[in-house]
Formats: sequence, structure tokens, C-alpha cells
Amino acid sequence: MSIARRLVPGRTHSASRRTARRCFFLTPSADVNQVVLYALGLAVNRHGVDLHAFVAESTHHHTCATDDAPEARLSDFFETFHSLTARALNAHYGRGENFWCPGSYNNVEVFDKATLEEQLLYLWTNPVKDGLVERPEDWPGVKFLPEDFGRTVTVARPESAFFGGQRPTDWEPTHPDALAEFRRRRREVARRAGGAAHRRDRGRRPPRPGARPPKEPAPRPDRRDRRKLPTSVTFEITPPPGYDHMSLAEVRAYFRQLLDARVAQILAERRAQGLTRVLGADAVRNQNPRESAGDTFPTFGRNPRIACRDQTRRIALLAELVNWRVSYRVARAAWRGGERDVAFPHGAYGLPRHHGAHVAPAATGPPTLE
Repeated sequence: MSIARRLVPGRTHSASRRTARRCFFLTPSADVNQVVLYALGLAVNRHGVDLHAFVAESTHHHTCATDDAPEARLSDFFETFHSLTARALNAHYGRGENFWCPGSYNNVEVFDKATLEEQLLYLWTNPVKDGLVERPEDWPGVKFLPEDFGRTVTVARPESAFFGGQRPTDWEPTHPDALAEFRRRRREVARRAGGAAHRRDRGRRPPRPGARPPKEPAPRPDRRDRRKLPTSVTFEITPPPGYDHMSLAEVRAYFRQLLDARVAQILAERRAQGLTRVLGADAVRNQNPRESAGDTFPTFGRNPRIACRDQTRRIALLAELVNWRVSYRVARAAWRGGERDVAFPHGAYGLPRHHGAHVAPAATGPPTLE
């Protein structure tokens, strides 16, 4: 089995996931941005997660959120967001198979304010660090920056998007290149089918005089609209926890100052390396979504689950996580042995959510950022 993830209600997480084969499936456009925004807002509304920051680059996304529901819902949040974007954008590009790379989801638990600030700055400056734009504001994709704290976003359901269910018979991809290829293939199929029908009918006798004409197909009733998703969603970008002593304007100004300083630092480092040019927003929009950003060979690097800048505390937190995993494995072994009264450690969510397993109460109060 894979290593169990711990989801404690009230804890802040920084998460990311990349597209399959590192393709540019999230290349910014009006259609892609609206699908991403709608799926993100629907996931926030359904599962009660506090969204603090988000950026969708062409090959991956970064998200910072607090799992503030009474029960941990972060996994449900990402399940909704990832599944809706995958179905809609696969249909948009006229493709199938995986949209997201299996196993690429990564999240870390954030334990202190210094680490939270570092995670937010990394998220916001990712397009700058990657040499795509000079400022985070220039990124043409979906993004939420410090000025978006406290902002309420309303986005309409994309009318042309296909989010699942029974696909209409007149469905076509909405991406221009995919649409042209789809129609070319359809013409080729029709041409071959017409040729086969012509060869089949050449030897048939003509109809007898006075024979009944073939029946016309009965008119089909208008197709019902079976969509159950709301016509629009409204959600809020909430300030991160730990800054309740500051007003909303002060929180925005504080993080804007940190962000400007980090952007200046990144640009200075790039200039020192001789990197003085960026790709630019227009070139980003013109990327071919079916092309790849490069090699997909794994780096075999560390996949952290804990984010804490204080080394002493980080070591203690890692030891605590190891003990939690041991307790989880012991409880799972007892569960598989038929012991249904066993209590899983606080933070377990798979078996308790789907099979009604018991969860031990939290040893301390709700998580806080120190």
C-alpha cells in the first residue's frame, strides 16, 4: 500500500499537481481559465476549504489552502477540482486518457507563519522564477495574489464545456486546432463509409414500380438539459490564518511588500546568470497544448510532507509523523483482521470516510501557526 497521508482539520496545506507528460494542457486562454476558475469555485463551495492562493501554470498548478471543515475535506476538494478540469479540458482538446500525471499530487502540512509566507511567495513567483513573465501580475493564467485576499469571485459555468455524463451527439472539441483535426477525421470516416456503401449497393436491383418508399426516421424530441452543476459559483479568497491581528488592508500590504522584495531578488539572480529575457505572456498563450515542457524522467528527489523552517521543530514533527504512520499501520492491520472497534489515529480519512472506521480524538486543540 502507499504511504498514508495525514489530514488534520484546521491545518494549512501547500499542494501542487502537474499534467500528464508535462504537456501544456493548462495554457492560458479564455476557455481554459474559465474552466479552471469554475471547477475551483465549485470545489471550494462543496467542501468548505479556505482558499488562500492559487496559480495555474501551463503544466501544473500550485494551491495554498486551509482544511477548515469540521472533518478534513482537502482530498475531496482536490478530487472535485481535478476531475472536473480533466473532463472539461480533455473534451476541449478532443483527447482522452489521463489529464493529470498519476502520482504527481504533492502536499505539505504547514506548521508556522515563516514557512507559510515562504510557501506563498514560492507559489506567487513561480512564473517569474521559470522565466515566463517579469512580474506575477503579468501571468495570463488563473492566479490569486495578495490583493485578492478578501475578494469574492463569481464565475459562470462555461456553456461549451463538457464536465461529464452523456456526451451530446453533436459534440465537437472547442480548441481550434483540435476542432480542425476532429472535423478532418470525421470527413475521412464519412468518405470511407460512403465508398463502402456505394460498393455494397452497386449490385442491388432497382426498386419495383409502385413499391413503398423507405420510412423516414421519426423526429427526435429536443434533448433535455441534464446538467446538474450550478449556472454560476461564487467563492472567496480568504487571508491566511495567523494574521487576525491585522486588518485586511494591512495583510494585503504586508504580503505585497514581501512579494515585491522576492520578485526583485529573483530578477537580480537571473540577471547575474545572464538571463535577461522572459518568454512573455503572448508567447505563453501561443504555446501548443499538445507539446511537452521536456523530459518526464523522475528526479528521485525528496517528496516532503512537512513544511517547517525551524530545524529542531521540523525534526520533532517528522518523528511525530513517523509515529502516526506506525499507529495507522497497526490500526489498519487490526481492521483487516476483523477488529471493527479499532481507533485510527487522528488525521486518518480514507477508511473512516468510506468505511465508517473510528478515529481517535485529537490530543491537542485545533492547529495554529506559530
